Amino acid sequence: MTHLIGVVRRAESTFRSYQGAIRLYCDYVTSPHYQWLAECEERFGTHLVRICHEWNTVAHLVECEGRPGRRPMTRAELQRFFDYADDQVERTVRLGRKGALAAYRDATVFKVMYGWGSRCTETLRLEMVDSYRTAAAPELGEFGSLHVR
Repeated sequence: MTHLIGVVRRAESTFRSYQGAIRLYCDYVTSPHYQWLAECEERFGTHLVRICHEWNTVAHLVECEGRPGRRPMTRAELQRFFDYADDQVERTVRLGRKGALAAYRDATVFKVMYGWGSRCTETLRLEMVDSYRTAAAPELGEFGSLHVR
């Protein structure tokens, strides 16, 4: 961990991920359910111990640890973004310029990504056959559920 912090300069979330993996592994090998402690005692003359504890691992203190420019948008920011995308469609139509359909497509794609939580690549590969009815939202008709392949 010292090498990752001082030399490689990994992000704090990376340390937590690595330490979490080590903690899970230690939980597995020291669990009495699997008899690893007895096996190690018999084979090596010693037993396994946990090395990741609350006092020596990175604590999760803030909601978003990423760089400030990569934080998730707030609801208010998302609403302004969607309003801006809708305004671009209306503005293009009002001025009689080309691109109204592309602006409408873009605004719709952003809303699909947000509404169904799809990633860029997943959204790119969506087709009409990927949408289905759902009993939870009958008012959406054929578009109540989305199957992401």
